[in-house]
Order: sequence, then structure tokens, then C-alpha cells
Amino acid sequence: MLQIKQVSKKYHGEPILKDVSLEIKEGERVVIIGPSGSGKSTLLRCMAGLESIDGGLILYNGQDVNGSRHSRSEIGMVFQSFDLFQHLSAIQNIMLAPKVVKRVSDQDARSRAVQLLERVRLSDRAEHYPEQLSGGQQQRIAIARALAMNPKLMLFDEPTSALDPEMTSEVLDVIVDLVKDGMTVVIVTHEMEFARRVGDRIIFMDQGKVVEDLPSSQLEEAAKHPRLKQFLNQITSY
Repeated sequence: MLQIKQVSKKYHGEPILKDVSLEIKEGERVVIIGPSGSGKSTLLRCMAGLESIDGGLILYNGQDVNGSRHSRSEIGMVFQSFDLFQHLSAIQNIMLAPKVVKRVSDQDARSRAVQLLERVRLSDRAEHYPEQLSGGQQQRIAIARALAMNPKLMLFDEPTSALDPEMTSEVLDVIVDLVKDGMTVVIVTHEMEFARRVGDRIIFMDQGKVVEDLPSSQLEEAAKHPRLKQFLNQITSY
């Protein structure tokens, strides 16, 4: 589904991604881990076509992500910060993109939004505004908003980093449900127990490079790289 070929990216002349290559198959659940500043979030934004790349190629079903609006429309992304529109209610946030981008009717957009609110367990918060919602609820609305565009691939950039443990559990449970439904997902996270629970593969990045790419079931046995061992030892939840 997604091919990343020798991708490089710089910010202000500083290399952030260095010759990154990997492939993601349809239906796969891929988890990316690594220390802060290793390029994880930048890689995700490049996958979504939100960032240009300085070298290499990113293909979604054979089409260049940076040159294909259709490809980008099939990739949904959920960010660390919820980025909801503060002046819109929960259901209006979910309805907006289908109406504006896909020209879906108000009735159809609302019907889909109601279904998604139920899916993320927030049917009773449809008319609430972001300031009336907890962080976990806002992130679940953000997930519903991304799903409203019917993406084939979902990217999650540390979706629980701004949440306390109770809210973290709420959001992770919703993502687990998506995974059970067969959604292709790529998740950047520091939640190692969650990573093992949902991931088919674990990708470890450090200093802009993919250092390890291994099945999640083999993480403890196959983590031979000293830098990966050091990172895992520093994650208290591991």
C-alpha cells in the first residue's frame, strides 16, 4: 500500500530523515518507536503528504503522495494536539471535511458523523464544543473526524502524549477497535504495552534512520541493536 524509498528531509539545512526506506502492506499495523528527535513525526507527516521531501519517493498504491491529491485523501492522520475547531461542536467538526472536500450533503455528512460518534463512544457529546470536552474526548472526536473521510490508511502521531493515564486508555481502546476492524494503521507511540498489543511490526528509528524493523512478537528476543536496548530500558512501561 505504501512504499517509502530512500527518503531524506532537512529542516534549515539540518538532516531529519536520512535515506529512510520501508514498505507497509494493506491491513498491516505498524508501530514506530524511538527517542524524541529521531524523525518519527516528520516521517508520518511526509507519509500523509503534509511535508515535502528533499529526496527519495513516497508511493501510495503506486502514486506519488506529493503529486496526487487523491492519494492524500485516502490517508487520515491524527495529531498529538487535537486541533479541533473551537467554534464548532463535536458533530460539526466531524462533518466539515466531507462537506467541503467531498461535497457530501449536510444530511449524509450528519448521518455519517452520528455513526462515528457512536463508534468512538461519544454519542452523548455531539453538540458539545471542544472546551466542554476532556482531552481524551477531544482526541476521540479527532479520530472520528479523520475517519469521516473514509481513509484507507490511518496515521497516529503519539495520540496519547498530551493525556493522563485514564484518558490514554479511552483513546487506545478506540484505536484497538479500528485495528480489529482491519484498518491499515501506522502509529508513533511510546506506549510499549500498547505497541505490542496492536502492532504487527515495530520500527525503531534513531537520528533520522530506521535502525530496526521487526515483528512485534520478536521485540524482546530480536532487539539486538544496542541503541534499541538502551531505548527500551528507558521506557518505564516496557
